[in-house]
Amino acid sequence: MKFSATLLATAYAASGTDYSLQGENWEDICATGLRQSPIDIHPGHSVKEFNFNPFYPVNYDRQNTWDVTLEGGIKMTPNADDITFTGGYLESEYKLAQFHLHWGDDFRGGSEHTVDGRRYFSEVHFVHYNSDRHTGLTPEALADGEGLAVLGYFIDAGDFPESELDRIIQRAYAQYDYENDAGNIEFNANDMVGGNYENFYRYEGSLTTPTCNEAVQWTVFNKPLTINMATRALITKTAETGAVNNNYRVPMPLNGRQVTFYHDDMSHSSAESTTASIFFATCAALALN
Repeated sequence: MKFSATLLATAYAASGTDYSLQGENWEDICATGLRQSPIDIHPGHSVKEFNFNPFYPVNYDRQNTWDVTLEGGIKMTPNADDITFTGGYLESEYKLAQFHLHWGDDFRGGSEHTVDGRRYFSEVHFVHYNSDRHTGLTPEALADGEGLAVLGYFIDAGDFPESELDRIIQRAYAQYDYENDAGNIEFNANDMVGGNYENFYRYEGSLTTPTCNEAVQWTVFNKPLTINMATRALITKTAETGAVNNNYRVPMPLNGRQVTFYHDDMSHSSAESTTASIFFATCAALALN
């Protein structure tokens, strides 16, 4: 796990990444790739499908120990190497390597994905690698179009009741050894995301920082997590993380890619999907009789 996190540091660490133009001055595949991320999600233009293949997270609901890094970003790496998921219309098992945040400042949002142009205050990315094919976030995984899977959650900031995410972030800052740039805390990732693995957008994309490898199966959940204004201020005003406020990339062209919205509301499906849903539901009912 330590090897994996170190290998991808240049791709995911906020420190050292030039956000002066929000990524518009990055070169190579970042500029020329055809499946770059993030994107602006247009719900009205997405293909809508009823979700028959839910996510099956394993050990997300366990109390795990996480190494914390706040220098130049917010990143948390699990000590355990058995936090995985299957399902969600992905054919392989994916193992969690780390999660990190992108955010804005006191005046603007900093989520990387947007929804009809709306940018939330922040976005958290749970980075997984395809454990059926790879041993970590290796060069081979980064060259594989299905080598990585990222689960992304928007984070809205406002006058919200204190959430589990608030408590996790506040504890990470309070217990951090700023002199040695190290920390660790324990928490349950399932509680952090409110047990939400439903109603999500899916598309093929890339890392959102150089080297922008086009290796990611993206999942973006439509329901945002929340933090209160005290937690927002902690992120934007603490020296270590405030130094990289607005660490987000602007949306990239879709270039003909399909964005599919998998949901649990049958009324939002296409005619074909609704017919299929009724058919499978009828078969299931007959099988029980």
